Amino acid sequence: MTIGKKVDRRDFLRLLGVTAGAGVAGSSLSEHDIERPAQPSDQTRPARPWWVHEVDAPTVEVDWERMQRVHADLDNVRSSQLSRFIGENESLHLDEIESTLEHERIEHNEPGYTLKDYALYDAMRSRPAISFLGPRQATTPGDRGVNK
Repeated sequence: MTIGKKVDRRDFLRLLGVTAGAGVAGSSLSEHDIERPAQPSDQTRPARPWWVHEVDAPTVEVDWERMQRVHADLDNVRSSQLSRFIGENESLHLDEIESTLEHERIEHNEPGYTLKDYALYDAMRSRPAISFLGPRQATTPGDRGVNK
């Protein structure tokens, strides 16, 4: 047993139209808001930690003549440019140690350093070439000096 009045199709569509019209009217922006985007204020900016202060001039002298933009591929320690930071001899020494450790780990099947692990790592870090044969840049076991 239903309580209340049944809503016929005509009343339902009328109610739907009134509701949709009110929603559109309520969400419309004025011309002033559309022409000029809102400017960020101190209230909309995220709060900075207590140790961050805004000053008019830096407290340490800055040599603006030496200031230059950072090149992310060349100016970091993890790139192939490591020798710029530690010297060529030290870089070659570290490469030799890395190669020796890699060979020993593969020979002893150390977990996480097996030939399969190195092959997956090489496949992951190689950049794909535009070819139907796929990338041919991974190091082979023969290149590593170990058997398959």
